[in-house]
Amino acid sequence: LPVPKVPVWPFIHAPHNGDEYRLDASTGFNISAHSMSSETNLGYLDNANSETWGAIKVRSNKYLYTPTRFKFEHRNQASFTEYWSERIQSALITLLKDAGLFSAIAVQATVSTGMTFYDILARNIEKVAKASKVRESQVKGLLGHMLVFIGKPVTAIEDMSAKFIRNVFLMVFGKLYRAAQMAISAVK
Repeated sequence: LPVPKVPVWPFIHAPHNGDEYRLDASTGFNISAHSMSSETNLGYLDNANSETWGAIKVRSNKYLYTPTRFKFEHRNQASFTEYWSERIQSALITLLKDAGLFSAIAVQATVSTGMTFYDILARNIEKVAKASKVRESQVKGLLGHMLVFIGKPVTAIEDMSAKFIRNVFLMVFGKLYRAAQMAISAVK
């Protein structure tokens, strides 16, 4: 069972038969959840101690199936928590589905040469933002929430270029990666 989902954010790492699993019931990013220790009751050994997938708590997939569209004006509600990570994932999935690009992005990412997943994602989101005022507003809401999620205050988003969008995704990934590194360091 893979533990972290950070390496493939914004998509979950280990679905099984379409379901996602959460080893604990916490709502934040907890360093102890990444440890092998059984002293905290959050560690991997305690929470993954099971013979079957069915015995592990099935994570709610509600956020995958409930469309999420952010308004830029509400961006300051976001914070660096698992809850907001999931909402941002949901908003990204909703945007890609609304634009009819959800499946195409996955295919492009697997067959492209020389471009990273974030390059492909950013280029497509830039096109989506230019397609209509409604989509532009949806993209601004997503980017605004992502920036606040990582602690970057933002009052307006004027640049909707692929370069800017890619940088926002890389900053979010970087913050999640650093949180995972802290968890790994705490175990050493």
